[in-house]
Amino acid sequence: MKLYKYYTLRRPPAPGAIPMEGIFHVRDFNGCKLCKRIMNTAWGLALYTRRLEPEEIRQYELAYGGKVEEAR
Repeated sequence: MKLYKYYTLRRPPAPGAIPMEGIFHVRDFNGCKLCKRIMNTAWGLALYTRRLEPEEIRQYELAYGGKVEEAR
C-alpha cells in the first residue's frame, strides 16, 4: 500500500488540525521538533492513503514528506 506523509507545521496533529479523509496513522512528536527531511520544525506527522489537494495542504499548514511504502 502506498501512503503519503505530511508534517504538521503549526500545531499538533488532532481532529480539526488535519484533514480526516484518508487518514491512516498519526504521530504526535510531543512538542515542536526539527525535521531534517523537510528542513523545518514540525509538531507531528500524518500518513494518508491518498495524496492531499494543494488547498488542503495550505489550509491546514502541512508540509509534504514524501511517499511511504507500507508492507501488507
